[in-house]
Amino acid sequence: MFNRLFDRLMRGVMWFGACLLGALMTLISVDVCMRYFFHSPIQGSYEIVEVFMGMLSPVVILYCAWHRGHVGVDLFFDRFPRPAQRACVIFTSLVCALLSFGLAVCALFLIRELYQDGVTTSLLYIPWWPVGVVIFVCFVLMTVVETRVFLTSLTSSNPQDVL
Repeated sequence: MFNRLFDRLMRGVMWFGACLLGALMTLISVDVCMRYFFHSPIQGSYEIVEVFMGMLSPVVILYCAWHRGHVGVDLFFDRFPRPAQRACVIFTSLVCALLSFGLAVCALFLIRELYQDGVTTSLLYIPWWPVGVVIFVCFVLMTVVETRVFLTSLTSSNPQDVL
């Protein structure tokens, strides 16, 4: 039940990221064409790109964590004995869970600060607090993903099954 619900939730986040990326690519392409052919770029395109990248970055980090697509150094890890491999997986998954939880808490403070101060972009006055909400949601989900990896690594005898 949990796996199906979380899979659907993750699929929704990934579709959100894909739509952001598609809109970002379209905006940049149209802006370059307008600038080159008509010498009239889209006003505020840099600000829109900043806001979209602020939302896209945590989605990409979450995507990598969900699919275990992060970069690893197998050169050393594969040479460790199995108990050392297991200890490395337990340690790294615990550190990642704690860091993602800490980043989620920091994102809560960021949202409050951005909302209370009314921080916006300088040209289009786009509020920044929704970016904080996306960051918060992504790091809460990443905390769940990394906690699940940590708990699986505690019960699994083969560290390669967790990765």
